[in-house]
Amino acid sequence: MPIPRKGSPRRGLSLPELLASMTILILIAGSLGSVATAVRSSNSYCSGQTQAAQHARVTLSRIERNLSTCTANEQFPGCRVFATTVSGSAFPDTLVVWKPLATAMAPTGLPRVNELLLYTYNPSAPNELLEIRDTTNTATAPAATSTTAWNTLVTQLKTSNTATRTVITTRLHTALPAVGQSTRGALRFLILAGPPDAQWTAYRAGTTAWDDLEWPLDRYGSTTGTRAIACQIELQVDASDGVTTSGHVLPFFGSGSYSFQVSR
Repeated sequence: MPIPRKGSPRRGLSLPELLASMTILILIAGSLGSVATAVRSSNSYCSGQTQAAQHARVTLSRIERNLSTCTANEQFPGCRVFATTVSGSAFPDTLVVWKPLATAMAPTGLPRVNELLLYTYNPSAPNELLEIRDTTNTATAPAATSTTAWNTLVTQLKTSNTATRTVITTRLHTALPAVGQSTRGALRFLILAGPPDAQWTAYRAGTTAWDDLEWPLDRYGSTTGTRAIACQIELQVDASDGVTTSGHVLPFFGSGSYSFQVSR
């Protein structure tokens, strides 16, 4: 009867066992790869969302602050929005705010050009939102009702070599308004006034009575009234993470409001 030797080598894995082990390892590696891809994608998405929110918050806060502290009177109601018409569609993407660096030269009259702030996208780089001020131009701005003169002034400010241009954000979403047209930054402004401009103009023309004006919260008396202005802002911000080519676009909304006294 043969006696087994001590310390004989153990039997190795058979081919089926080896194949099964390799299959399990491949499945585990594939699962870990899927998890890593999902984590990386989630991190990229969250990073883009966070950056977009930060840019929008800083941008809106800056515009809202300048709106709420602007100078306004009966001749110029503090801010104006200007629209560009492209292929029959209006794009109200330029905002002018009367915001002097110090005290206004004529607080009861019209603003000086160097007291104005202009917000619009950069035509050369539409993803940039600009704040423009020309401190060298001391001319008096046109009357609020002179639309043609104001459009000319806005164009001059956008192209002036002496104006200071501050880039507020570089994450503005861009889009083509129509085939063959230039790319534009995606933003818009809307002014709401009480009493509305049309009513106030009609009152000054003598076709509407003082008591018939739509005074906010009925804040008016026999000789004076309070006019309220609100400017609504919409920004569409690119939420990509700066690494991947594809990203998301997020809309952000804000508003700045103020009031001033007008006389009967």
